[in-house]
Amino acid sequence: MLTTPGGVEALKEMQPTVSSAYNSLSGNLVVYISHPVRNAQGKYLGFIGGAIYLQRSNVLSALISNHFRNDDSYIYVVDKNDQLLYHPDPARRGEKEEGNAAVKAVEQGLSGAMEVTNSRGVEMLAGYASINTSGWGVVAQKPKDKTLTALDGLMWQMIRGVVPLGIVGLFILWWLGNEIVRPLRQLADHAISMDSDESAEKVRNVRSWYIEASRLRRALLQGMELIREKMKWLNDQASTDPLTGLVNRRAAEKLLAEYEHQQRQFAVISLDIDRFKAVNDTFGHDIGDVTLKALAQLLKRSCRKNDTACRMGGEEFMMFFPETSVEAAADIAERLRKEVAAAKIETVGHITISLGVTVWPSGVDSVSQALKRADELMYQAKQAGRNQVVAG
Repeated sequence: MLTTPGGVEALKEMQPTVSSAYNSLSGNLVVYISHPVRNAQGKYLGFIGGAIYLQRSNVLSALISNHFRNDDSYIYVVDKNDQLLYHPDPARRGEKEEGNAAVKAVEQGLSGAMEVTNSRGVEMLAGYASINTSGWGVVAQKPKDKTLTALDGLMWQMIRGVVPLGIVGLFILWWLGNEIVRPLRQLADHAISMDSDESAEKVRNVRSWYIEASRLRRALLQGMELIREKMKWLNDQASTDPLTGLVNRRAAEKLLAEYEHQQRQFAVISLDIDRFKAVNDTFGHDIGDVTLKALAQLLKRSCRKNDTACRMGGEEFMMFFPETSVEAAADIAERLRKEVAAAKIETVGHITISLGVTVWPSGVDSVSQALKRADELMYQAKQAGRNQVVAG
């Protein structure tokens, strides 16, 4: 099986595959379907697969034959090479279906309907759909004359039965339809802006005088509430560091972009745990995580209402203080340094931090340059012996 075209393709791709139709060693026309097998680490171990024998009774023919109609309509399946994988006439399976516009359409990944002429010269109405995952296409065809004959009879029957009643009841239907549609239209109009609080209030005020509209209004209100909760949760997840609960780098960059756009003055503290690598090497990364969480709590307590503490990565943190002078920020940094040095952390005991403090705008053009300046000042604090604050 590994040397067949299907097996070779499965080994080469290492992805779920559906082969083109080919003749097996025993002369059977088959399609080989495979799926990779991987271990818990994602390493490729091999594949499992199975062959569909196209010229025998198979799952494909069993499925499609359930849709057989006794009106000369039929269904066939082609692969990406225009080869017939299923046809009501078993002798045609494996043949190329060339020159058929519906087959060309599914080959391009399209779905729809069109008028075609089959291989016998009969005009047919064809519906077709592509199966993107396998590259196959399904085409259903029915003789055009039989379809139109049935439609003609149905049309005249409808005219004789409906027109008299329609003339009498047209106005009543129009009025009743408008009354039924009005609350639905209002709900649809208000649902366009589902994330706004005003929209929810407008939906509550819609007069839903029949039970279906009332249920729809209730479901819409519940959906709007769920959407708001989900959006809040997603926003929190996207902007929060999962370990410490602080703002993450992405959210910090968004905040700083707003500061820069508004030309809003702010102070920044860049801080780093001294000798944090030794903590990880000595006690393990689990205790290192405990240390980061403990420091994060101290940073949160040092923040005022509009201040922001952020974990930039690893043991590096930053704090942002809008409308704060460098002197005031340096005082905050010094208090924080003392609190961290005095705090006792599980297993580790005591740690120290080095801090760099600067403000923007102040001698630099961009916010990114201010952050770089804060980092440089923090490294100066480390070079001066660690457990220090350097402001500038």
